[in-house]
Formats: sequence, structure tokens, C-alpha cells
Amino acid sequence: MDYNKIVLIGRLGMDPKSIQTKTGTTMCKLRMATSEMRKGTGDAPVEITQWHDVLVFGKSASNCLQYLAKGREVWVEGRLEYKARKIGEVEVKEASIVAESVGFIGGKVQKKEVSSNPYTKTNTGTVVISAATGDAHANTTHEVLVEQELQDE
Repeated sequence: MDYNKIVLIGRLGMDPKSIQTKTGTTMCKLRMATSEMRKGTGDAPVEITQWHDVLVFGKSASNCLQYLAKGREVWVEGRLEYKARKIGEVEVKEASIVAESVGFIGGKVQKKEVSSNPYTKTNTGTVVISAATGDAHANTTHEVLVEQELQDE
């Protein structure tokens, strides 16, 4: 049995970017950074940052566009996918993560737009947006209060 699963926790390096697919589906591109400390020269710690492209589709993409912004901490669960493209005479394979779930981590959510269906949370914790349904739900291992679920507007 083959298994293609990736989980990342990091920060957004830019605001989410909205893209419409050829079929009219809303897609959101997230640029996400993950960092780790390694030993450098003379055992001095050095921070190494990796950048990841994350693709989110459908209702989940709309939620990410509305609620996420540069600097926000998120976790992503999905699968690794490669696409080939030509740069001059050379074919290059680019990796991206196709998100199955996106979790919003940390402080208060600042809405980008006014909505008739407000979303709020208190304390710190995670709210998970399911790629399958686009529904938001509280991660019960954290202290989170979701006053209303995100619904189609």
C-alpha cells in the first residue's frame, strides 16, 4: 500500500492568493514557511527556513482567503504533488502540497470582510477547515469557542 501524506505547521509568508481554475473552481495558494534550528559552524545554532506552496480548493479556499493573512500560524494536512514545467530547455519539477485540511492556529481571528455569519474564537487554539466539506469545527484538544460555524454565504 502506498501512502502520500504531509503535515506542516508554520507561518504564512504572504496573504493568500485567489486563483480561479479553468472549470471555475476557487483555488487558494498559500506560501508557507517552516523553520528548524540546526548546528552551524562551531556548534552555533542556525535557523533553516523552508518555503512550501500549498493549494486549497473549494469552500476551504474561500475560508482561507477570508480569514488568513501574512504572518498567521497555520497547520496543513495534505498530499505532496509534483508538476513539471519547462524553463528554457530544462524541465523542472515543482512540489506543492494539496491541502485536505487547514488549521488556523493562535490568536484572535481578524475578519477581512463583514459577514452576516460572524466567526469568532476566544483563548488560543485551532480551528480546522475540512477540505472535504469546507466546514469549520473546533479542535477539542484546544480551548476554543466557535460561536457559529462557517456556512455558505
